[in-house]
Amino acid sequence: QKFFIFVNYSSYKKNSLQSLRLNAYDYKKDISSFVLKDQDFQSLANEIRTDFLNFSYNNPHLFFSELQKLKVHTGPFERVKDHENDTILSIRKEIFEYKNEFSIKVLSRLYGLLKREVKIKKFNF
Repeated sequence: QKFFIFVNYSSYKKNSLQSLRLNAYDYKKDISSFVLKDQDFQSLANEIRTDFLNFSYNNPHLFFSELQKLKVHTGPFERVKDHENDTILSIRKEIFEYKNEFSIKVLSRLYGLLKREVKIKKFNF
């Protein structure tokens, strides 16, 4: 299981050696170093590795799941293009509309919109 845990810096330093993590401040360096240590990844073709790294730099939230998929399926790397035309402004407008007419039926749609917004932000909070 993988978790996002938001803690203060002192707690982070105390527990930093206990888990595998991705640093949101310097995630490109973390992704590169993690992949360099992975023998399965090093055995892939250069073009596939480059495509995967470029995709991971732009979508760090999908790194671990896409890496596992790549290990299972070693063909050409396919990029995920969910909601490519979405902007943060358009999603926030939809969220605002749903909040004004809030009901239990709308809750799942609202949650989905919030998840899409986080994916578009790509750790740039």
